[in-house]
Amino acid sequence: MLPRSSRPRVAGLGALRIRVKLAASLRGPRVEILFLEDLEVGLRMQAGDYRVSKEEVVSFASIWDPQPFHIDEEAARASVYGGLTACSAHIFAVFSKVSNMLPRRAAAIGALGFDELRIPQPLRAGDTVRVVSECIEVRRSARKPDRGIVTFHAQLLNQSDTVVFSAKSTVMVKSRAASPV
Repeated sequence: MLPRSSRPRVAGLGALRIRVKLAASLRGPRVEILFLEDLEVGLRMQAGDYRVSKEEVVSFASIWDPQPFHIDEEAARASVYGGLTACSAHIFAVFSKVSNMLPRRAAAIGALGFDELRIPQPLRAGDTVRVVSECIEVRRSARKPDRGIVTFHAQLLNQSDTVVFSAKSTVMVKSRAASPV
């Protein structure tokens, strides 16, 4: 063990308070947490107005999917798309980000999977998108009554209300009884 004077100095309580305040400010607006008992088939939630910039499309695709129609404006104009489009991994990332903007969210324990992922129209540089999510199935776990399985059908829509991504998302959700009071 190092002598006391040689040990690395640990930040004091003041630095910890600053980090906690910074973390709180990064979280954004308060979110209403919905437990299993709050979720019912037909419940709809929406959030968004996230603008996808040309720089974001090119930067993301340059790393993850460097196809000419994702990274080169001239090549994209000459492609079947007629302009820059986001790659599928980027579209999913945007969907995830905008979904986390929902003002009401399930008390998720974890995601169990995504089904029926569709990209019916391109997500274009300059589009502004929003998520609309509808609860389509709710069931309590037979073996673990402190949780349940909830399925949502979610859509990412652009400024013209054109669906650019959709998926069914299945999530394990806490019941209110499992939550600390």
